[in-house]
Amino acid sequence: MHRATDDELIAAFQAGRPQAFDRLLDRYQGPLFSYLLRMTGRRESAEDLFQETFLRVLRGLPGYEHRGQFKPWLYRLATNLCIDFFRREGRRPAVSLQREDGEGEPASLLGVLPAPGSRPDRAALEAQFLSALDAAVARLPEMQRQVFLLRTVSELSFREIADLLDCPLGTALGRMHDALGKLRQWLGDEWLELLAETE
Repeated sequence: MHRATDDELIAAFQAGRPQAFDRLLDRYQGPLFSYLLRMTGRRESAEDLFQETFLRVLRGLPGYEHRGQFKPWLYRLATNLCIDFFRREGRRPAVSLQREDGEGEPASLLGVLPAPGSRPDRAALEAQFLSALDAAVARLPEMQRQVFLLRTVSELSFREIADLLDCPLGTALGRMHDALGKLRQWLGDEWLELLAETE
């Protein structure tokens, strides 16, 4: 059953094999939880939304008929729950890539980069980069953040993303382009140079 496709697992569940649902859960819990955590920025909220998503999957599977479309359907459920969450809670403040220095002037979080001449190990540098990237992604406007995470974390195609978000393909591509532009602007090239030096 570990090599079964999503459709095969769904058919097995519909035929009365509940362990097939556990296999679907195992397959998607990591990437789906990561998506929800980065969308909400709060572990507790992500856990609640994850549980609600899979409760809806469990309720919907007995009548599910969309062959080959389970993953987009799953992320559509999760994304709609995120949208409802933001409406209930109000827009959360974006995580800023700026902090105040001692003089009250904005100082870039890129100040966490190691001092020139230091040789941090690659694992430490990658951890720093991922932390800064998470902060930058959290700062993206909601629609750009959705597209970026659906593409990079959830690995959906742009056509699937456009269908999921009910927008033209060009709009999804444009949001990704804008998101990448902002991330490049906020993170700069220093990270890439330092990673290259440690190889």
